[in-house]
Amino acid sequence: MLKWAIILAIVALIAAALGFTGLAGAAAGVAKILFFLFLVGFVLVLLLGGVIFKGATKYGQASGGAPALPHLAGSRGPQTLSTARRPA
Repeated sequence: MLKWAIILAIVALIAAALGFTGLAGAAAGVAKILFFLFLVGFVLVLLLGGVIFKGATKYGQASGGAPALPHLAGSRGPQTLSTARRPA
């Protein structure tokens, strides 16, 4: 989304330099909307990522080697691809 905002801002600058004021205004308006949508999305991901990361590290290795997410480990503990049992 940020990539498109930058592209449209460049298109607006080029159109304004060539005298296409209507096209430049439209491209600048769309670029502004996309930039603010990107900014809102970035802030949301930043805040939610901090909340989720804090919750995921609650059961981290500092508590005596317990798995980071114990409800995902299962009753036999974590398995790798080489030790996982395959259905017969």
